[in-house]
Amino acid sequence: AWQSLQTMGKSAVPVLEKVWTGSSNPRMKARAFWALVKMPGGASYIDQAVAHENPDLRIAGLRAAMQLKHNREQVIKKLAEDKDPQVRRECALSLHHLKAPEAAAIWTTLAQQYDGKDRWYLEALGIGADRQWDKFFKAWQKAVGDVLKDNATRDIVWRARTDAAVPFLAQLATDNRSPLQSRLKYFRAFDFNPGPAKQDLLLKMIE
Repeated sequence: AWQSLQTMGKSAVPVLEKVWTGSSNPRMKARAFWALVKMPGGASYIDQAVAHENPDLRIAGLRAAMQLKHNREQVIKKLAEDKDPQVRRECALSLHHLKAPEAAAIWTTLAQQYDGKDRWYLEALGIGADRQWDKFFKAWQKAVGDVLKDNATRDIVWRARTDAAVPFLAQLATDNRSPLQSRLKYFRAFDFNPGPAKQDLLLKMIE
């Protein structure tokens, strides 16, 4: 059906727009949106989607922006402070290997909204920062100041893959005020930071 609608082109647009704007079924709206957005000139529907009250349709708008490379940074930035965490998770995933001047600042905005509980949000931040951890971590550290101040910031340090996080991992791993069982994850986190900085710190910890 989708292929047939694409073949029909402009003649299918009026009916699809009725579904997109008039249907009360979000699944049908999403189907109409994807048919419309993939037609010539269809990128104009992205702005409508990212402004929609339904978070699933806002996500659809973001995914379409990424697929069509339509104002990607602007769309991610617009949704980076969305009230719905699943939308913000999608924003974080959209930063994956995205080389853009604003990427670090957007990631920082998203990271500052992590609640310290949503493990999928934390993993989305990790995926979004892949291959750009040095830059992203530096921007985030500058914004938050004390990166060990609460559970949320400590989780981000644990998930980080950069030499800049290693000294903080060492502090967390050797903090005798916390039970050893709760600190083991910080020891394991060293395995995921292959840089040379960890060697000296591990030797000091042994001493």
